[in-house]
Amino acid sequence: MHRHKLSNEIKYRFFEPKHSPIVMWLGQLYTNRKLRNNQKIHEIRFHGLEKLQALIGQGDGILLTPNHSDHADSALMFHMGRFLKKPFYFMATHAIFEGWNRFFLTRIGCFPVDREGTDLKALRKAQEILTLGQTPLVIFPEGEIYRLNDQITPLREGVAAVALMSARKAREHGRKVWIVPIGIKYRFLEGVDPIPWLTDLLTHLEKKFDWREVPDRPLLDRIYRYASGMLSLKEIEYMGAIQAGSPRERVARLREYVLVAVEQKLKLTQIKAKTKSIPERVKECRRVIIDRWSDPERDPKMLAVWKQDLEDLFMVVQLYSYPGDYVMNSPTCERASEILIKFKQDAMRKDLEIARHHVPRRASIYIGEPIDVQEFVQSVDKKSPVESDPNETASKDHESAGKSRKASSLLTLLLETRLQELLNLGDRGKLLPDAAFHDSQNQAP
Repeated sequence: MHRHKLSNEIKYRFFEPKHSPIVMWLGQLYTNRKLRNNQKIHEIRFHGLEKLQALIGQGDGILLTPNHSDHADSALMFHMGRFLKKPFYFMATHAIFEGWNRFFLTRIGCFPVDREGTDLKALRKAQEILTLGQTPLVIFPEGEIYRLNDQITPLREGVAAVALMSARKAREHGRKVWIVPIGIKYRFLEGVDPIPWLTDLLTHLEKKFDWREVPDRPLLDRIYRYASGMLSLKEIEYMGAIQAGSPRERVARLREYVLVAVEQKLKLTQIKAKTKSIPERVKECRRVIIDRWSDPERDPKMLAVWKQDLEDLFMVVQLYSYPGDYVMNSPTCERASEILIKFKQDAMRKDLEIARHHVPRRASIYIGEPIDVQEFVQSVDKKSPVESDPNETASKDHESAGKSRKASSLLTLLLETRLQELLNLGDRGKLLPDAAFHDSQNQAP
């Protein structure tokens, strides 16, 4: 996975976004070249674009929420805005706003957010964009690029919270806020054989283990052989011995072992932590470490400890991005390429220049049914009112907070379901040689 700098490594500053015509034109030239040459996107197809076109121009707030499995995602969304002649705004991690990026990104509508803390400036800007309803806002609800193009990872609730808060303000101005789920799906082009590239990539990785070449062995077996080798090394490093069980069980066990160790060192309550998702638990640990790192009276001897803790947390996120049966259930060239690229990123400690696709691909962009946020909130209030304690009279503020939390959780779940349904559309991809599908057509991975 790509490791962005954290808040302790780069100071956060908010930059106001705007759309500069000349920079937008240059951005179009740059993204077109990047998509074709760097990301190998040779064909782009839109499905259901009329749903978004119908919303644009109504004056309502539009929140676009694409899945985020590839470094081409942002460029494709920029391309879609230019195609619709309605440039979008983008909320992006502040770690990419360095050097010339500060100038160019802000002038194509991007603004930074500090994902490690409570960023009120970015939140207010998002609310402003959605309340005014002048142009759509893009937020990737998965938060990270997990390289799982056929499978949605559990979404962060921040996107739903932004939509709900903005919907309340927009209603005061007689506007609505809509969430539009967008599924971006990648497939190798017809008539293109990715097997030679996948084979060369895997052979290169195997040589890092000083393993002998096994060209006659099925590619799927070699992938799981390499994955087992990497996992075994990490189990020995952290747990002292290779563990038993399926790949999924072993990944989950190691992930939990490392994360719990960091939480215990930071004295975070385990009962409370276990109620949150892995990304939320990692975020909380990072926040505590960064707060302590920023303390002027910190113990200098702890810096090395905290740095190692941050590296361990990054590995937890890496493990989180490896479902143990992702390729086995549906052994396609596309899924194999995602896993092998992640292997290369993690094994070589390098990113975009060497860990990317080298075979022409098609990007299919599926626009889902828009979700009327105000209408959704009303339906939630009617169907599942917040239960109050009969022995305690809850204040209006407490009741309102309870409704907001419930609505945020349910809206996140609905969005997650809608995104997975979009990713289930289209063809399954190119099957690996000597492999067979193990799950049924259109079944969520």
